[in-house]
Amino acid sequence: GLIKFIDAYREYTSLPKPVFTTVRLKDLVDKVATLMKEELKRTNIHFTATCSSDYLTIQADEEMIEQVLINLLKNAKEALGETPNASLKLLARHQDNAVKIEVIDNGPGIIKEAIENIFVPFYTTKRSGSGIGLSLSRQIMQLHNGSITVVSEPDVETVFTLRF
Repeated sequence: GLIKFIDAYREYTSLPKPVFTTVRLKDLVDKVATLMKEELKRTNIHFTATCSSDYLTIQADEEMIEQVLINLLKNAKEALGETPNASLKLLARHQDNAVKIEVIDNGPGIIKEAIENIFVPFYTTKRSGSGIGLSLSRQIMQLHNGSITVVSEPDVETVFTLRF
């Protein structure tokens, strides 16, 4: 257990500096969707991935943002385990003068007490979780001068939003 904790701590504290390039969101969404489709094939989850424009771009470290999206999608997949008519969406769009990428699921949601803590390093609601996935995601978004937020209505919808 201690070795796992040390490895998680090392990963959390040693994020590289982002290497910014112009990233076309449609390509990013398509790539992440392709990576996740194989994993989601073995589930009953209906998965869609869309980008509102072929021309939407962000300045970002593509690998880092991929890592954040894959983490969010894997978390959602786990949460949707027992959900009938499970639905998972990856949506990229321009809204309110910002570029947003959303991961939306219709699973059990996140209780209010947990929402206040889910971005805190080593906080987890999972038995086997290390509690660094969401805190790493937040750290990556801060390195991109962006943000990550969550809104959850249990058993209706949970939306994680990356804002650039």
